[in-house]
Amino acid sequence: MTAATIRNKLHSYLEVADAKKLKALYTIIEAEIEETLSADVLTDEQMEEIETRRADYLSGKSKVHTWKDAKDSIG
Repeated sequence: MTAATIRNKLHSYLEVADAKKLKALYTIIEAEIEETLSADVLTDEQMEEIETRRADYLSGKSKVHTWKDAKDSIG
């Protein structure tokens, strides 16, 4: 069975499962869920860097290159 098939079957089941079964499933995979969700969040330092670069871009302080210019400079 493919991952996509499993994902679809689980999604369908979760829509109709009773609270007791949902809680049991959640307990089994809770640590993985928390780890996955926290991995998608940027740190404060990363967000600060993004905001700094964005401000530089919007003010014209940063030089911007087109994709064509970037490819041409590589060779």
